[in-house]
Amino acid sequence: MIFVAAILSLSATRGLEPIIVNGGLCHPRNLFVKLASEQALASVEASGSIVIERFDKIGWAVIQAPAGSLQATQKRLTHAPGIEACTFDRAAIPAYTPNDPKWPDLWHMRQIKADLAWDTTLGTSLPIVAVLDTGVKVDHEDLSRNIWKNTGEIPGNGIDDDNNGYVDDYNGYDFAYGDSNPNDVHGHGTGCAGLVAAAGNNSIGIIGVAPKARIMAIKVALDSGYFYDSATVPAFIYAADMGARVFSMSYYSDRVSQAEEDALKYAYNRGVLPVAAAGNDYSVLPFYPAAYDFVLAVGATTQNNQKASFSNFGWLVDVAAPGVSLTTTSANGGYGGFSGTSGACPHVAGLAALLKGASRTANKTILRNAIEDTATLLTQSPFGEFSLHGLINAEAAMDVVTSGTSAPPKAPKVNFISPVGYVQQGLGATARVYGRNLLGAKVKIGGVDATMVTTSRDSAYFRIGVNTGSITVETASGELIDTYSPPEPKKPVWPMNEASSPGASVTGGFAQALRIDGQVVNCTRRSDGLVLLQMSFRRMPTSGPLKLVLKRAYAGGTAGGESVQLYNWASASYPYGPFDELFATTLPTASDNILISIPDIAPYVDFEGTAYLRILTQNVPSGASLNLDTAYFRK
Repeated sequence: MIFVAAILSLSATRGLEPIIVNGGLCHPRNLFVKLASEQALASVEASGSIVIERFDKIGWAVIQAPAGSLQATQKRLTHAPGIEACTFDRAAIPAYTPNDPKWPDLWHMRQIKADLAWDTTLGTSLPIVAVLDTGVKVDHEDLSRNIWKNTGEIPGNGIDDDNNGYVDDYNGYDFAYGDSNPNDVHGHGTGCAGLVAAAGNNSIGIIGVAPKARIMAIKVALDSGYFYDSATVPAFIYAADMGARVFSMSYYSDRVSQAEEDALKYAYNRGVLPVAAAGNDYSVLPFYPAAYDFVLAVGATTQNNQKASFSNFGWLVDVAAPGVSLTTTSANGGYGGFSGTSGACPHVAGLAALLKGASRTANKTILRNAIEDTATLLTQSPFGEFSLHGLINAEAAMDVVTSGTSAPPKAPKVNFISPVGYVQQGLGATARVYGRNLLGAKVKIGGVDATMVTTSRDSAYFRIGVNTGSITVETASGELIDTYSPPEPKKPVWPMNEASSPGASVTGGFAQALRIDGQVVNCTRRSDGLVLLQMSFRRMPTSGPLKLVLKRAYAGGTAGGESVQLYNWASASYPYGPFDELFATTLPTASDNILISIPDIAPYVDFEGTAYLRILTQNVPSGASLNLDTAYFRK
């Protein structure tokens, strides 16, 4: 009779859904115990558990722990008298293949190993992702189930029921036109929403990275696709206040105001992880909002894990995700193709939501660290590591978050330092090292320890002062990361950070352009006959006179003209403003130095001290290239 009752009890418990414990799926009540002696039964009884089935041929038994005490019972019985081992009742599932009919087309989900992450969990409906875009088709067959609902609002009654300042904001809000209907005429936002959280395993269409997460539909763009500060700024605040903990922002280029950064910081301080597209200009120029330090910037890759031809790259790109030939939801109610860093961004936002659904305690820092640290580094000529941490890996990130562990750190790296040099007055100035895995890093100037202000994963602030000599960056344990010699030991200089050339190849960067030493940045000629080298400078002074120092030469022919230009931020929006010409000449026939005086740098830097410089040549012979030996600003 006891055996029959046990069988009935076991049958009743088998229908319970598994839970996640220590990163693995297991039964919520059952444990396996290995019986070393008959004392085991007394130990089981003393723990408040009951034996529900024995397998005497192998010496194991299944027991049922008291409700709510699974882990405590497992720990108690592990070393109890008569018990050799006590383990969880593991739950295993086959490699997850959703029944969504377009699954075979979703190469991008398999590329980031989303299906393997789903082996652990499909997440939950708790995470809310604000898709800040052209709107979302909230009644789309593959999105409607996952559209966020403001339970404090009664839809359509014309009353602000929850007193949040917005009437009838049931699924989100239209900040572009000031109404409660975040409809998507353009189509861009609906495509992004599907990549984030299209409903999964519903025998319809596609599946998003986080197939159970909720989508807060936030329309911040006009139907023509333009984004105004007056829409995005209140949208950031609203979405954060209403519970979104991930932002998906698939737009770039418009260089907006300090208000944008402040509003995003407000959201960040409320617990939001902001994710943004790096941009589609084949450039290293730091477009926004992706380039804010606290925003997770995303570049785009192809099916072969190469940089998408259009994708921005370099220090500002934190991770990469698929961004070409994507299949997703469309605003006409069906499905269609999608490309761009706009498509890469929602993959990462979706992954953050999936991980958040797997661990309620995972905050924005845990989510970002897991996504970055488990990404796979990608190296490609001539870009090198074209994103700081590499291609996202959903399976590995899931393992880290659910187990509560950390991924092995990637090798530390220095991308650039700004400024470098010497401060004559001895008062010191703050310089910054940009790179990877710099937490606890140390800087030495001329062999003397610099005063470290603060360090983080991707940057380190230190003070430069009266010390001169080489700048050495070391890990917290004293291992050398890199060494650089300042170009002018008696002056502070702001060096070129990175360089690119849309339509051509660039090799070399910060280290090659720091000093006149024969190490060069090489920029090839484009098919249209131009040599166009773009350069970015970071943490520049925001006012006062400066001098620009350049040394360059041309190989393969010196016919044609050269123009040195700085971007003028008067329009407050790149790339719609002008580049002002600072210097023009025919191409030098030999290596040549230029010293250009700039009476006031203020028009040429944004509020973060970022400047864009370019060297533009025309009518250059086929096969010619530019060799830049040095490029920096100084007092």
